[in-house]
Amino acid sequence: METDIRALGDVVKGHQLLSQSLPSRGSETTKLLKQLNDLRWHSLFYICNDLWIGPSRDYLEDTKVSSKKVSRKAMAESLLSWRKHDISEAARFVWPHFTMKERSNPIAPWAPPLNLGSSGDVQYNRLTAQDREAAMKELAGEMNYQSAIRVGHVHRFLCQPLDDQDKLEKSLETATVDALKYVCLDINRIPLRPVSGNTTKAMLIEQLIHWVRFPNHITVTN
Repeated sequence: METDIRALGDVVKGHQLLSQSLPSRGSETTKLLKQLNDLRWHSLFYICNDLWIGPSRDYLEDTKVSSKKVSRKAMAESLLSWRKHDISEAARFVWPHFTMKERSNPIAPWAPPLNLGSSGDVQYNRLTAQDREAAMKELAGEMNYQSAIRVGHVHRFLCQPLDDQDKLEKSLETATVDALKYVCLDINRIPLRPVSGNTTKAMLIEQLIHWVRFPNHITVTN
């Protein structure tokens, strides 16, 4: 699977799906199960194996495992059960920083240390000073003239008194995604990565709004 970029991409997508908030309604559970079932067989098998989940005991002593013995549906159902019953987190978390209920937590030397902040009920990633500086420099180099101008506009919007949140949101919507990203980097509030992998304008605006609303209520988890 090392050379299968799509399969590796589905592993990442599977991690993102499993690290979303626990489904609270039947329709959400059904949707999550379908999304997991849509992942490639090799990707599902990799995730199950990594989590020590055996959807079928028939293959445990086999040196080779085929899709005839372990179906995507069985693996998707096992992963959904793991998300619902085997870990403590009900809210969204950053993979692989979850807490097992009955087993020891996984050891993942490759994973960067967890560095989350929160204000109100919104979480965000915090970068190290070095990573933040590098990201801002890279984005500035790729930014077009309009986005560069909009960065100043966003700064001005955020410095105004928050008398009307709807008005502030509409003002921020006039900025480009790159301008909003740059300001989020500047204040070190990076939205948690969504399943789609694409950080949207709405997610960036949400972070900026909360930065204005809760300037003195910031907690950090290391």
